[in-house]
Amino acid sequence: YDMPEHEYHAHPAFSQSGAKVLLDCPAKFKAGVNKTSPAKEFGTAFHQLLFTGNLDGYAVKTLNWATKEGKAEKAALEGKTIIAQADYDRAKDMARAIDQHPVTGPLFADGIPEISIFWTCSDTGVECKARLDWLPTRQDVLVDLKSIASGSPDGFGKAAAAYGWDIQDPVYTEAAIAAGLVD
Repeated sequence: YDMPEHEYHAHPAFSQSGAKVLLDCPAKFKAGVNKTSPAKEFGTAFHQLLFTGNLDGYAVKTLNWATKEGKAEKAALEGKTIIAQADYDRAKDMARAIDQHPVTGPLFADGIPEISIFWTCSDTGVECKARLDWLPTRQDVLVDLKSIASGSPDGFGKAAAAYGWDIQDPVYTEAAIAAGLVD
């Protein structure tokens, strides 16, 4: 329940992320290529803010780093992940909207974030891993948080297809069953 994210990602077990890379390009999978993007970085910050209420390890750049004051700010923020003020504000607004929503508010009110699960696939014998975003205390549902440009049915469908969520869902379900978290 408390495995740091970097330890989880360093573990060699097969994951849904690995499956997506393998299906896209076997050579990238073999080389261990893990693609990041500003959207993924924002999503990571948003997860942390929603699940912990803070952005420890992050900092908002407020000054022009070409100025004397900006250089001092940059030096003071070394080692932190820099986030734009607009992204910080957007993440706070999104977290507030989730908290205030009649369905998602109670879902995220009580639970455990970022649960790492490891198991051996009974069909293949392959060691697998998954990291569930959130396990509500009620444990009759698995929650995977997504931030996308459009939450409309069409926008969600396009994002689900583009990001391989059809692969992620059964893997997370299998992980939760293997760990005895759900039936």
